[in-house]
Amino acid sequence: MTENRSGDGLPGKVRDARRRLEEAVDGQGAAVLFAGDVRSCVLVALLQTGPTAPGCDVWFLDPGWHPQEVRDVKTAIEARYEVRMQVAQAGPDGSADPDEALDSAVTRTVRALVAKVAAPHRTLLGAGWIAARCQGDGPAEARVQDPLADWTEAELWTYVKAENVPYCALYDLGVGDVFAHGLRMRHGPTPEARDIEEKLRKLGYL
Repeated sequence: MTENRSGDGLPGKVRDARRRLEEAVDGQGAAVLFAGDVRSCVLVALLQTGPTAPGCDVWFLDPGWHPQEVRDVKTAIEARYEVRMQVAQAGPDGSADPDEALDSAVTRTVRALVAKVAAPHRTLLGAGWIAARCQGDGPAEARVQDPLADWTEAELWTYVKAENVPYCALYDLGVGDVFAHGLRMRHGPTPEARDIEEKLRKLGYL
């Protein structure tokens, strides 16, 4: 786990994260991976409100299965922080075969998207779950760094509320894995998927 040098709770972690961002972006060639999850939202917020923003690209990982709520938070983050994201899109096989296991499909697609961003960038900054999906995938594995590795989920949400950071509306419906949600819905009506669909229908999304 990344050390919290400041030692004074969330404010110290914010300073440490900004320091890590500055060190990673120093010398150009860095890119932030945005996947619609809350950790990605906080990472972009910290980047764009600090001195390192001009030297870092932000890439939206688009697997081809994202629901509208994920695309909406991308738009909201772009507007809130005046950043124009580049888009890494999955190829024709990005939407997995129905017979492929969901977890395998997500891992394969994440690796393909990260590889596209990695080609022109020396350093990749993203959520720890992205790095975990890239384990065993050669150079990409070593190059994905999470400046928020020592932040708990509670600390992420405290920062979101305190700083009015836009976040994906799917969280309010009980979705935990925002990135894979669209693919999970395609894979069939699991009890969780049926519950989420019913909530969306009551809110008028369907």
